[in-house]
This record gives sequence, C-alpha cells and structure tokens, in this order.
Amino acid sequence: MARKKKQWGLSMRKIREILRLGLQKGKCLREISRNCSIAHKTAGKYLRRAKELSLRYEQIVQMDDTELKRLLVKESESEKTRIRPEPDWKYIQK
Repeated sequence: MARKKKQWGLSMRKIREILRLGLQKGKCLREISRNCSIAHKTAGKYLRRAKELSLRYEQIVQMDDTELKRLLVKESESEKTRIRPEPDWKYIQK
C-alpha cells in the first residue's frame, strides 16, 4: 500500500474558515486558532496577507481555490524549497 505524500500548509477549506472568522465574524486570533486547531501566528499570517491585499470576505467567497491560494500564499512558501546557506567551515574548525 502506497503512502500518501505529506502535504505542506493548510487546506483551502481551513484557510477560508480562518478568513471567514477573522474578516466576517471579527474574531480575535486566539479564538480563530482554537476553532481551527492551528497556531495563532498561522491565522495571523493569512489574515494579515488578506488585509494587505484589501480583500473583503464577499470577494473571497466568489474566488475559486486556485485564485485565492495564488493571492495569499507567496511563491517561496508554496514551493517549500528553501536553500540553506553553507556554514563558515573555517570559523567552525577554529
């Protein structure tokens, strides 16, 4: 039986719920994080991005998932291919 590939990030259903609770219901980050079982920093990240883009909840409802994800998730986060800098080996050897 094949293993499922591990998904990174939140599902679009959960992202939409974060935006609904924050933008439409006016809930605080702690309440959103409890309701969605996520960290409050994660909830804040999506709400902050939506506010930066001046998105209203009515606009979000009309968008499809791919369009919303393209707006909210930055390229570096969606690819999850971060290049780590090489350590300074000369310094470490001292």
